[in-house]
Amino acid sequence: MEAQFIYRFFSIRLILNIPIKKINEYLLCNKINDI
Repeated sequence: MEAQFIYRFFSIRLILNIPIKKINEYLLCNKINDI
């Protein structure tokens, strides 16, 4: 049960981390363009 929970937690984190990284890169590019 614990291993399944940890696996699910990490898979959810990975899925959430990918869009967050892309959003951060997009925001950084916009900041660089504004300056």
